[in-house]
Amino acid sequence: MLAAYQEKFRFVMVDEYQDTNAAQFTPDPIADREHRNLCVVGDDESSIYGWRGAQIANLLDMEKHFPDVKVIKLEQNYRSTNVILNAANHVINTTFAAVERSSGHNKAKERKSLCTRFRMTRKKPVDIVEQIEFARLAHRIPWAAHAILFRTNQQSRSLETALRKASVRYHLIGGQSYFDRREVKDFSLI
Repeated sequence: MLAAYQEKFRFVMVDEYQDTNAAQFTPDPIADREHRNLCVVGDDESSIYGWRGAQIANLLDMEKHFPDVKVIKLEQNYRSTNVILNAANHVINTTFAAVERSSGHNKAKERKSLCTRFRMTRKKPVDIVEQIEFARLAHRIPWAAHAILFRTNQQSRSLETALRKASVRYHLIGGQSYFDRREVKDFSLI
């Protein structure tokens, strides 16, 4: 029966792996020696289900159970500014060092350093617009074939400003244009 499931599910992904318990963790069936297509995502700082039997060791001991595992640290954060992330790094590293000194625990944890994924400088939106215009003019790629994806509404203003200055037509999907907001329209009337 195990072989049938291993054949049916050639790729296995487990999210929130830091919150798996002993019943959910069995390396041999998961490893599937033939296909070896296991991907787990977890954060050792986010384990919150210890009271339900979650064992952070399942995540921390990946290299012991899967010797050829490739660990990719997800340290880029798209929700927070550098100020917030620097504070978080300080708390994490201070706590990490204090726990390590006082009890010898957490030696298996790997340190990480959070950083912003995308810093919207004044130059970045202009670069984006220039790339779109270059593709449009040099390679005849129409405006409609381009998309700019961004995570927070905060990034909308600088992108829209750069697009407007370059006279690039655009359509915002999934939110309201910065320039269509009531407070912006009211301010422009003054």
